[in-house]
Amino acid sequence: MSAGSPRVLIVTAMPEELGALSARRLPDGVRAAATGEGPRRAARRAAELCDIHRPSVLLGAGVAGALSTDLAFGEILVARRVCDASGDAPHPDAALSERAAAIPGIRGGALFSADRMLLAPRERSELAARMADDHPAAVDMESAGWARVASARGIPYIVVRAVSDTADEDLPAYLSRCYDPEGGIRRAKVILHALAKPATIPRLLAMRRRVRECGERLSAFLEHFLSGVL
Repeated sequence: MSAGSPRVLIVTAMPEELGALSARRLPDGVRAAATGEGPRRAARRAAELCDIHRPSVLLGAGVAGALSTDLAFGEILVARRVCDASGDAPHPDAALSERAAAIPGIRGGALFSADRMLLAPRERSELAARMADDHPAAVDMESAGWARVASARGIPYIVVRAVSDTADEDLPAYLSRCYDPEGGIRRAKVILHALAKPATIPRLLAMRRRVRECGERLSAFLEHFLSGVL
């Protein structure tokens, strides 16, 4: 690690997730950045950040959708397994994951990185059945990309996710038509669809509020966790 390099690089996908971290003063030796949403964009930007900063540890953080029915809104899951459609990513650092899971209220589990948001309970139920041996489990879009980038560079990593949507919740169906080519959400298109279906606006506002609340919970957890790492 060169002089001035961070001990820990925290990556989030969305700027809203990063904003919650930025609201707190990060300890010396910690930097945070957003990679953008979607598996390809997130992996590419994480690679750039790792090559620029050369951290000793990569810490992925953000929100996730519950696959397990007993995961409640706001619960924090630390990944013991990370996978996607191509299979398992290299395992998270066991010592860091166990240290995180030992914090009261934190659960160890599995994260599946999908190439798009799973909007309907049926979709999440089908994926949960495939992940039946992993409990609890949640779904996101970026963790596997971050994991493979870190492992390819020999950087220990850990991923923590806060549950923003429970397994039985419906999200607006038109979100499936708002992706860009790399899997990120085009917010302008979301707004246009919402204006055409104003009944969905309260749900979108609730989603935004939940992301902010999850970010605040993650920030509090990371403050506690990092105090034992640095």
